[in-house]
Amino acid sequence: MKKLLLSGEINHHTLQRKMRSFIRFIGFVFVLSLWLHGCSHRAERPNIILLTLDTLRSDALGCYGNAKVKTPHLDRLAREGVLFEDAVCQIPATLTSHTAIMTGRNPKTTGVRFRTARVSPFEETLAERLNDYGYQTAAFISSYVLSPDFGLNQGFDLYELGSIYKDEKKTADERLAQETVEQALSYLSENRENPFFLWIHLYDPHSPYHPPPPYSTMYDPDYDGPLRGSVADITRLNAHRGQGASDRDLQHLRALYDGEVAYMDHQIGRLTAKLEEWRILDETIMAVMADHGENLGEEGRYFHGDDLYQPAVHIPFFIRYPKKIASRTRIRQFVQSIDLFPTLMDLTDIPMISGVEGKSLLPLIGNEVIEEQSKTGADYESQPGYLETEADALNDSSKLYGLRTDAHKFIFNSAHRRSDSPLGVFTEIPLKGPTLIVLRIQGDPSVRLMAHVRYRTRELYQSRDFQALASLNTTVVHAETAGVEPLQQQAMAQKSFHATPEGWRMQMTPDIHRLARRYGQAQGWPIDWMVLEGVGVDASLPARQKEGEFTVDQIELYAPSLRFPESPRYRNPFWVIEDFESGRGLIDAGEGPPHSIQSSWESERLFGGRRQQKIKITFNDIPDADSVDELFLIQNDPLEKNDLLTGSSTTDANKKLAENCRILLDDWISRQSDSFEILELDASHFEALEALGYTR
Repeated sequence: MKKLLLSGEINHHTLQRKMRSFIRFIGFVFVLSLWLHGCSHRAERPNIILLTLDTLRSDALGCYGNAKVKTPHLDRLAREGVLFEDAVCQIPATLTSHTAIMTGRNPKTTGVRFRTARVSPFEETLAERLNDYGYQTAAFISSYVLSPDFGLNQGFDLYELGSIYKDEKKTADERLAQETVEQALSYLSENRENPFFLWIHLYDPHSPYHPPPPYSTMYDPDYDGPLRGSVADITRLNAHRGQGASDRDLQHLRALYDGEVAYMDHQIGRLTAKLEEWRILDETIMAVMADHGENLGEEGRYFHGDDLYQPAVHIPFFIRYPKKIASRTRIRQFVQSIDLFPTLMDLTDIPMISGVEGKSLLPLIGNEVIEEQSKTGADYESQPGYLETEADALNDSSKLYGLRTDAHKFIFNSAHRRSDSPLGVFTEIPLKGPTLIVLRIQGDPSVRLMAHVRYRTRELYQSRDFQALASLNTTVVHAETAGVEPLQQQAMAQKSFHATPEGWRMQMTPDIHRLARRYGQAQGWPIDWMVLEGVGVDASLPARQKEGEFTVDQIELYAPSLRFPESPRYRNPFWVIEDFESGRGLIDAGEGPPHSIQSSWESERLFGGRRQQKIKITFNDIPDADSVDELFLIQNDPLEKNDLLTGSSTTDANKKLAENCRILLDDWISRQSDSFEILELDASHFEALEALGYTR
């Protein structure tokens, strides 16, 4: 499968990675020589099982205070080890968060920051490190989202996805915990004589919420309403901020989610029972954590990936290892998912590698069995946690950033783009098949291509009654990472495709027809008469940025199923929507925050033309950063009810704390990622992502 290299810039971290293959080889030879001379350290090392439980909220477990959902087996593991009460993930999405866990490094650092990123071979993963020190390594994965195509199979002797693949072809999107656990136990039945590292990934709590019987009715047996926990249900709820769903409907949605959790716990019980039967449970480090949480209606939010509030980023995290960790230990101090890697290195006496950004929690836990306790870690100095959301666009203004300290959470809204400020051209092109828009642009990196779709009715399909049309439903599709989708790859392979000149960048939408059709179906809107009503740019800027300049040229439609009359604008199969050689160019729609536009024309012979439109946008509303950003005292306000930057809570001390957080995050955002790649996916891969809710 092809890979598209987006950034090959080398910094000191990347150079370290490039040396690691050689260093690992030397290390392996050294370890092997020790073993050959009778060294006993290898045999003494504990087994490790890492259970990552996808999309699991902390408040779904009894050990975190839920008295309703039955999770006795997870509760037992937490009770017999150390439980971290205030653990967070670095990014609330599956691939990106698991990469942070497996490398001990932040998404910003590794470059694995969106759903189609690929783990660089220069990263040294937890599995590679343990493999170098004699561990057998095997992974049992429950979702296509962690397919080996994405690169997290590095270092595993076995990377098993069972029924998700057959004869090397994808046949399913996910599998139930029962199958995954059975495969892991089958492996262990023949491979437990030497130290092993098993990663078992269970996906059940992730959407769609379809627990098997009897868990499907365990927590709400009498519901007869419309919600079934499907991806379409969740998409619709998220789009409407929960409007149209009754409290009873939302109660049922939570009951389906809880059923998934209870079912998963039952399967984990099968695993622990077998480990006890084999008498290896107490010889094994059992590390349990979620990759992220899930929104289930808080403030009208559903799913995960787009915000940094507690339901999505607060994760369950506990470790059981009786030889070094006392039972019933609870840590109140803030910890992070990237801390697992160095903690396991400490517990196994394996030297730490350079470049890991997490911090070992062993000094916080204590490295010997001690009396039952609840620790605050007064002797442990934590470090700030950098949080970010997932976004398929590559510019940082499309992401939200956050900062965690022991007591506070800061959400950097003012680094995020304002609401849409569209500039465009009216098109009225029928949206009947695969379609994307291509734009060439230079200047401010926050400006991005957008396409506006109107869900017209049969009666208004060819209407010019703009007042009537304005009442119909619409959606907007923004540019995403170019070269990911099959349709994008197909467009760029055409002989008539124009290369992008130096100094310019190309932006492409995903398949507008596919996204608009799927979104319309989820909303219950008519989809047979969709019209691509306008294309242009979203000229929004980060909330604290007052001005931006950009130049645009050659907006093209790629629609292989449409045929246009012979024209200078038509280069089969591309139609030039706007070449900026005549006419007014992009027109300000006058929407979004108050702003003004200055437009001028640049002369440069590109794409066979003579001129390009240069635009300067200036925003009138420069909000006080304190009224945009959010600051919460998480220690005392875990539900984030009180923003310390609004109302009577806006003290000088809180303003100063927020400003310090902004400085740290500004520096963090400006850092260069290591080299990173995107994975070009085929149509079946995209269908899998959509079926699991990964659709923008």
